[in-house]
Amino acid sequence: MQGKSFVDTNILIYQLLEPTKLTDRPKQLTAIDVMQSIESVCISTQVLSEMSNVLLKKYALHREIVIDFLQEIVSDTEVVIVEPVQIFNAIEISTKYKFSFYDSLTKRAEFPTLCRVGMDSATGFVEHSELGQVGVG
Repeated sequence: MQGKSFVDTNILIYQLLEPTKLTDRPKQLTAIDVMQSIESVCISTQVLSEMSNVLLKKYALHREIVIDFLQEIVSDTEVVIVEPVQIFNAIEISTKYKFSFYDSLTKRAEFPTLCRVGMDSATGFVEHSELGQVGVG
């Protein structure tokens, strides 16, 4: 994918970790393919927070390992700080379109000019959407 792409938490998790279930292996391979196809990766501080939570709680990784993962990601990506105005926009979007607040923040409010690349954790389906198009993805 040309240009800068916002990468969702699930893509990063599946790319970095060995699958815990047999059904997660195809998701990992897809995530690796997606990351290799992206020219320039952008994430937000929200993605870092979500990753921290998932790695510490779901995968029960040690703090040092989580910090190492996050430092590796930060060294290779542009990290955008979530500003209050983006939170306010996400509230509006989630109310208007009945999306979850966090989906509204990640998918719509934070990066209106970037392509978003995300993965459904249940199906492994990869979605690409222009963030300015509310309701896509």
